[in-house]
Amino acid sequence: MATYYVKPTGSNGAAGTSTGTAWATITYALGATSGFASGDTLWVAAGVYREVCTVGMTSPTATTYIKGDTDGAIFGTAGECRITGFTTNDDSTGSASAAMAVTSKNYLYFQNLKFEGASGSGFTSASSTNLTLDRCICTTVGSSHGIRIDISANVTANHLVKNCFVIGRSNVFQIVGNAPSSGNQDMGMTIENCFVVTSIGNCIFFTTGSGTGTLSGVKVTNCTTLGGTGGIFINTALYRSSTASVTVRNCLLLAHTNSLVANVSGQMDEDYCRFVTFATQRTLVVNTLGNDISNGVYGLDFTGGFMTGAARNLFLMPNISGVVSGDGTATGAPATDIYGYTRPSPPSVGAAEANPLPTASGATGPRLGLNAGLN
Repeated sequence: MATYYVKPTGSNGAAGTSTGTAWATITYALGATSGFASGDTLWVAAGVYREVCTVGMTSPTATTYIKGDTDGAIFGTAGECRITGFTTNDDSTGSASAAMAVTSKNYLYFQNLKFEGASGSGFTSASSTNLTLDRCICTTVGSSHGIRIDISANVTANHLVKNCFVIGRSNVFQIVGNAPSSGNQDMGMTIENCFVVTSIGNCIFFTTGSGTGTLSGVKVTNCTTLGGTGGIFINTALYRSSTASVTVRNCLLLAHTNSLVANVSGQMDEDYCRFVTFATQRTLVVNTLGNDISNGVYGLDFTGGFMTGAARNLFLMPNISGVVSGDGTATGAPATDIYGYTRPSPPSVGAAEANPLPTASGATGPRLGLNAGLN
């Protein structure tokens, strides 16, 4: 398995096999002619990549990594790895295409990258399986999606989105299930330790394309959603209702008009969630055990570092947490939070544990955020 490199000052005419011979664009690196192939690793240097990328390589059959060198361990320079649809500059109208588009490509693992849509989406996928987004930031300033994932009919996708920030305006994280012609399809979609924020629409939105069968197999665990019309929303009857298609566990839902919404009673089953400043807590949503909190402390702290001097920025950091350790005891919580900190047992709700946490010596360890561009 080979390792390749790309940096803003590189050349697509180079070999791409060392930091000194790095390629210049991610589009070329993931294209059909670069030589990057199944099982390989691509290291992306810190910097700004003004391009919209459609993955053109032969579909991998084994896990294939695209990693941002945000800490500078590979290239020697730390910083965000920003793939942006603002292809001219940050002040001009950008592309309507997604910053990263993956169609009919499998086993791709994206880590420590920022996908920034202009009028297009941040990250899109269609007809693919076994994709992982880990510690990525997916945003759009247009009316498209931070993330949109379309899952084919009769396919268990086995997609995992974890430790990600997804930010946008409307239906920011959209899952489109194409149902089979009959029977039920297990979509195989897991979302965990993610922070999703919207200004006007829904944070996590489930809909369907083609088909008349039913859909199931979606897990949303330890996520934080903020703002807009809805927190987690199913807008179609094709998500199976006999047993819950979408399970929501240990999540923090803040400042929504409607926190959790199903189209048909029983489609969504939630437990151990914290609801704060909502108009409607649940619509047609089942709560199996009743372990929820809808009052008390807010569960979201943007300001703790301001008081302690620990914060290095004013937006989103350092805390996105359930505040009180032990809010959630639902099974399936990730072992670590969005920052990589080990969760106690029981864990807090939301993407992050209460911050700061005491260390063994009694001191506190403030967390400062992701290297992918928010700190």
